[in-house]
Amino acid sequence: MTYSTAIDEPENDEAEPKAEWGWWGSSQGSQLSKTGRVGVLFVGVLSVVFMVVATLIGDTFPKDSDSQLDYGQLLGPILVIAINTVALVRARWHPVALFAVSVFAMVVLALVLGNRGPAVTPLYWVSILMLSIRTEGRTFYLAVLAGLSADILVSVNLRINDLNLPLSSGAFGDLLFSPVMNVLMSYGIFIALGKVVRNQRRHKLVDEVQIRQLKQERDVDVQNALADERARMARELHDVSAHHLTAVIIQGKAAAEIFETAPGEVKDLLFGVVDQGERALRSLRQLVEVLRIGPTESQSPQPNIQSVMSLVDGCQRSGLTITVDIGSDLSDIDSAIQVSCYRIVQESLSNVLRHAYGSRVAVAIRRDSGSLKIMVENDVGVSLDRDMHGQGLGLVGLRERTEYLGGVFHAGPSEEGRWKVQAKIPLEGFIYQ
Repeated sequence: MTYSTAIDEPENDEAEPKAEWGWWGSSQGSQLSKTGRVGVLFVGVLSVVFMVVATLIGDTFPKDSDSQLDYGQLLGPILVIAINTVALVRARWHPVALFAVSVFAMVVLALVLGNRGPAVTPLYWVSILMLSIRTEGRTFYLAVLAGLSADILVSVNLRINDLNLPLSSGAFGDLLFSPVMNVLMSYGIFIALGKVVRNQRRHKLVDEVQIRQLKQERDVDVQNALADERARMARELHDVSAHHLTAVIIQGKAAAEIFETAPGEVKDLLFGVVDQGERALRSLRQLVEVLRIGPTESQSPQPNIQSVMSLVDGCQRSGLTITVDIGSDLSDIDSAIQVSCYRIVQESLSNVLRHAYGSRVAVAIRRDSGSLKIMVENDVGVSLDRDMHGQGLGLVGLRERTEYLGGVFHAGPSEEGRWKVQAKIPLEGFIYQ
């Protein structure tokens, strides 16, 4: 007899994930894990002890002339249990085949011992449990039906031989009731336990798959956002900066060539190199901002730090309580930095409106040791966006905006339990500083 290596799948489009059932092994016949093998070996030893004790108590074997049990007769049943244990531990068979081996071992033990009690060992119970955990559908029901039939037939046969009663209708009913109920109770308990374990494991597997899929989707979205941003910058980088960098190279080479023959002109050339370098830096910063804004928005005057007040007024009318601390010496800051400052505050306040409506917000923009520090902090409010949790792409954009200007960005909970967004952008220096 051969067994298929696949279990019956549910008849729908959402098939069960092909996964391992813990230390029970695979539903498709892979070997048990190391922990599972040790567990089955322990159950095998326990089954030998159970069989010997039950045999001695039940007075199963015929005794010799001295009314003493011949212990040599126990070697055969012990060998059967050992073979059954090795089959469960080492074989890579389908769980139905392993269950069939255990049923066959039980039948042999029952016939040799002349009693079903010592033959129904813990190893037999484990085989029922493993079948219930690792199979389902038609395969499971047919296997259980076959095992029940074999168990009931052996039990009834031993009962008839033991009592030696005539098979009248009444007597046969009495003979049938007790063994059938014993078998059904044994199977019912371990099948129910197995299905509970199977369902819990299945739910855990489905949850793990969904979590992995959500994480992968989020990672893909973030990477796509970053890739799109870099691709747009790469298309514009050459055209914007090539002129200034070419001038720097030409003037630098000219200064090197006339250093000895015309040292007075070298100073002018070096001033030109510095000027072109500063122009290149400004162009790169402007490039970052141009790539951040849409075509319609780029045709209108760009917001600056002073525009933050109008932004705050609009958010206050929407229900936020905002305190503002803006330094008075910020008008000479580079326009690209001012636009980035505005965008950081704008995105932060938008997040507060979505996720902490009605909360108190503190906005601070200050010059600090050659850098511009931006801080937006809010306490816990009411989320108006429960069904759309967002993917954090706005924060990713703010981080890249800040880092491309040579700054650092951080967003997260503070020690006081509030949410804080902080950015620090150098007023002088180089991109990727």
